[in-house]
Amino acid sequence: MQVQKIVDSDEMAKASMAVIAFFALVSSSFIAIPMNPVPMTMQTLAVTLTGVLLGARFGSIVVACWVLLGFFGFPVLAMGSGGWEQLTDPTAGYLFSFPLVAFIAGKLEQNRSNSQTFFSLLIAHLVCLLMGTAWLSMYVDWPSAVMIGFVPFLIGAVLKSLLGTLILFAVIRGPT
Repeated sequence: MQVQKIVDSDEMAKASMAVIAFFALVSSSFIAIPMNPVPMTMQTLAVTLTGVLLGARFGSIVVACWVLLGFFGFPVLAMGSGGWEQLTDPTAGYLFSFPLVAFIAGKLEQNRSNSQTFFSLLIAHLVCLLMGTAWLSMYVDWPSAVMIGFVPFLIGAVLKSLLGTLILFAVIRGPT
């Protein structure tokens, strides 16, 4: 068996990107502003970028593994949280949305123009907010869920979509 066949450069590159994405996901969880009950974090930026940079399918798998590790008790979620209680927490809807959000971001964004990239990332962020708000509405009435789980995060979704577009421009389309 040749070493060249075992260590295929494309596969190694994908594995390396997955490890980097995983650490970006964990790191983004600690960049947080505590709010009750939904903290404001950089997680959705990391989730959407993971979906775009690794592709819809592989990116969503990496994100799903990260969320599952959090559910199994590893302190990788918002502000170092983790554990089974996260499954029934008022914020669980956001966590459940993350693999889908990565998939949507990866599917919608395929080296398009910067304006299309921005709207692809914004759509993915809005899906996260909608799913999280829908879950939150099981704990509070719908108008309250919208006011505490959706509205305060709209400006952040726009800013993170813009920042994500700039990062992708620098990484993918920028001058070499």
